[in-house]
Amino acid sequence: MKRFVNRFFLILALSACYFNLNAQSETVLDRSTEPDYFYLTMDEVLDGTYLIPAPPQPGSISFEIDEERYIWGKMMRNDTARANLAIRDADYTTVGVAKALSQAFGCTISADNTPELFKLMDNMSGDVSYLCSIKAKNYYKRMRPFVLYDEPTLTPDDEIYLRDNGSYPSGHTIIAWANALVLAEINPERQTEILQRGYDMGTSRVICGVHWQSDVDNGRVLATTIVARLHANEEFQKQLQLAKQEFATKRPSIKPTSTQTLTKGQSQTVNDHRTQPNKYYLTTDEVLNGTLLLPEPPQPGSLAFKRDVARYKWGKMMRNDTARANLAIRDANLSPDDLAKHFSNAYGMAINADNTPELYKLLTNMRGDCSLCTRQAKKYYMRMRPFALFDEPTLTPKDEKKLRTNGSYPSGHTVTAWTYALVLAEINPARQTEILQRGYDMGTSRVICGVHWQSDVDNGRILASTIVARLHANAEFQQQMAKAKKELSEIQNKANKKAKSSKKKVAVAR
Repeated sequence: MKRFVNRFFLILALSACYFNLNAQSETVLDRSTEPDYFYLTMDEVLDGTYLIPAPPQPGSISFEIDEERYIWGKMMRNDTARANLAIRDADYTTVGVAKALSQAFGCTISADNTPELFKLMDNMSGDVSYLCSIKAKNYYKRMRPFVLYDEPTLTPDDEIYLRDNGSYPSGHTIIAWANALVLAEINPERQTEILQRGYDMGTSRVICGVHWQSDVDNGRVLATTIVARLHANEEFQKQLQLAKQEFATKRPSIKPTSTQTLTKGQSQTVNDHRTQPNKYYLTTDEVLNGTLLLPEPPQPGSLAFKRDVARYKWGKMMRNDTARANLAIRDANLSPDDLAKHFSNAYGMAINADNTPELYKLLTNMRGDCSLCTRQAKKYYMRMRPFALFDEPTLTPKDEKKLRTNGSYPSGHTVTAWTYALVLAEINPARQTEILQRGYDMGTSRVICGVHWQSDVDNGRILASTIVARLHANAEFQQQMAKAKKELSEIQNKANKKAKSSKKKVAVAR
């Protein structure tokens, strides 16, 4: 088996510096030129500049947060164990990433011990390390913190090529979070440990001094999109199944949690697959506890909270844009039919029980799982919503009474929107840009409505990616997903035949 050797990573680093988007023929790296290291081609991957915001500008509150976190990262180097971990996390070869995630995964990941899994990680390395970030890196060409301040990093050997390699978004973070999501799907019983480790690998880049916090935060968002696109690739899916089969022979026999019985007194209080199988694929115990992954919500007086306040004020200004305000109001409705309508235009066709019954069933049945993802964190933090704190009206007054007693952090609407977007982008990758933009904007609508802080939304997207990974480990979800994909293929084939027939009729008439 070929491995992702250091020579290839050097090529990636150099190409990141000199890649010319207008002359790709000689420098492009993707499946067409390096089939052992990629599942995808450049054109199949989302252009990050169409989704994530521009990096923070000097003088902005967001940049002040980046600076604050850079200083925090330098302080963390005094913790020898954490500093050494950050240094080890800088190894983004397949071997390095496998070692970093092995303990969390529960067994050694290597070419010898888990050859199919290692091959999966090896073959997707180019997709997650290069294709997912290269366009945004070269478009923004953001200066890294150690360059701006002319200070040493924890990885001095890497500085020579990092100086000319765009900082935004963080490629290492994309690699870490994408691999963590895939591994959590393969071994859902250890999803908490795996996802915590993948999350911390992104934080290591701040501690090393080679990335800003915003590089890391938006790297995780892009990682979720590349994982969705990989799942739409046949060869990736085949290798993923081989990795799952391989792992099944190694792990001890575990009774699926979906078959667990309710404990005494739960029948009236628990809403999940056990009590409402037509509204959920998962049980409460199968879903990640968000408090074990996400940071605490920003505290009043902190820079992060000042940013939340600034974004709240921005949201109120956006209400002057009647069209955008009306969209935000519509986005607040999360009934099955409303959610289908929200995404229909981006999906390229009407999503409803009549036109796309299999897809409609999939989306309807997973809607409850999205709420499972936020319950524990909302109850734990019980964060006050912005409109309640400032005692100001929202765009959705009928919802205010209920929302006042419902925790703000993280945003449940955002979790639902981004979960739907990732699933729909996997089913219809040709429309991934439109679908993902729509799902992203639905989160922003919550800020415009005045019912959520920006940090609620940002962290809601992270939680959404974890629920998608967990859903992919569920057999019923997978079966319905396959039906939805087949349904789309049949609809598209029918439309193509009709178009060809129309062309023939026109040609005969001439």
